[in-house]
This record gives sequence, structure tokens and C-alpha cells, in this order.
Amino acid sequence: ITGCELRNFRYTLKAMLEDDAIITVDSSEELEKALKELLGSSEKREELGKRAKFAITKHKGATEKTIELCKKLLK
Repeated sequence: ITGCELRNFRYTLKAMLEDDAIITVDSSEELEKALKELLGSSEKREELGKRAKFAITKHKGATEKTIELCKKLLK
């Protein structure tokens, strides 16, 4: 659960939103609703966790790939 803005992790937020792997809230009322929903359902927690893991792991190795491409360009 996060607010609408995640300045330090914009790319991560975008990836999580694309895979419906994060809940964003705009108010304390929305936060309370989201917390109650997750606390009341282990299935929802597990599903959100699976989506989050997928959203992040599909980008695994991106930094290394970028570094290798940069090395090739610099040669």
C-alpha cells in the first residue's frame, strides 16, 4: 500500500501498477479500507504478493544488461 506518489521509486511504482501488484491510496479513509481488506483476506494478501514478486522479478538483471550495453558502446 502506498500513496499516489513514490518519487524515489517511480519506475518500481510504474511496474507494480502495470501488474496490479500494489494498492495506492489518496486519503486516510482509503488507507483504512485497504488495510481492512488485506487484513481480512489471506487470499488477497497472497495474490498481491505474487503479483508484486512477478512485477519485480521480470525486470531482474536490467542493470547488468544496461552496463554491458554501455561497455560495448564505449569500446
